[in-house]
Amino acid sequence: MNGQAVTDALGQASTAWYLGTTASEAQLLDARAGALAVTFAASSLRPIAGITVTGANGYVEWIPGDMPIVVTAPHGGTLLPTEIPDRTTGSTTRDLNTDELAQEVVSAFVARFGKRPHLIVCKLHRRKLDANREVVEAAAGNPVAERAWREYHGFIEASANDVRRGPGMGFYVDLHGHGHDIQRLELGYLVSAAKLGLTDQQLALDLTMMSSALWPIASTSGASFPAVLRGSNSLGAYLEAAGFPSVPSPTTPSPGNNPYFEGGYSTERHGTSTDRRFAGVQIEANLDGVRDTPASRSVFATALVSALDSFLRAHGIPLSNAALRKTG
Repeated sequence: MNGQAVTDALGQASTAWYLGTTASEAQLLDARAGALAVTFAASSLRPIAGITVTGANGYVEWIPGDMPIVVTAPHGGTLLPTEIPDRTTGSTTRDLNTDELAQEVVSAFVARFGKRPHLIVCKLHRRKLDANREVVEAAAGNPVAERAWREYHGFIEASANDVRRGPGMGFYVDLHGHGHDIQRLELGYLVSAAKLGLTDQQLALDLTMMSSALWPIASTSGASFPAVLRGSNSLGAYLEAAGFPSVPSPTTPSPGNNPYFEGGYSTERHGTSTDRRFAGVQIEANLDGVRDTPASRSVFATALVSALDSFLRAHGIPLSNAALRKTG
């Protein structure tokens, strides 16, 4: 790492030194000011499941897990620090209760498996940082917000790398909340509403589906891409069977002309990979009966974990205790 820092009125200067999260031998950092020089040594440790790691100022939080699931909540934060100016472009509305929903999802995984997924939450209000955008739009040029953005995605990447050290495939769940009139779950796999309007035969021949966040599963499960996307063993099918209307699903294969979120920056960055070791989904959750009350969040979280378990098992990715890997 190379960089320069300017001293303040007291003659002090600082910089950020990111070690990463892979256990390592000592790493060295040389600092120089004129003829003066000093060398610092530090080493990083592998994350311990359940032990919270926070970024600078507590703006981002990571609770490492010990199973091949990564859960994120980018838009539920409430912190409004004055050191970060309000963003003036893009969406600035927070997603109500998605942080709480993410915590319930983690609790549901623990209750079902005795293991926990990795959880990364942005605590900043969306007026200060939109973590589900590339950095220019996300942080609006503010260096403090940019640092939080790097921490957020760095924690996700560290979680994904931890999962990759084990066998099998990982799965990424990015939790959001929508305000659309139709009260249903919008499952975003990086497939547009227009593409969802195609027939299964057309989708099966569409090579652009290889960039979908579900392609890693479709390419290894033996099922066709349309079947994984919206067939009887799709995530949408299992969620609907639990009482949560979803799109895409067997009953609603396409949103038609209604509003629909297909997945964003984070799903594209973390839910797919060149080594095909990760699949994922951006879940845009409706408010009524899903996010609105503690009871709703608990019921939905349990249903989501069950649906994910059934979906992944149906496509050869078991989440049974025998398949889980210890960290720490």
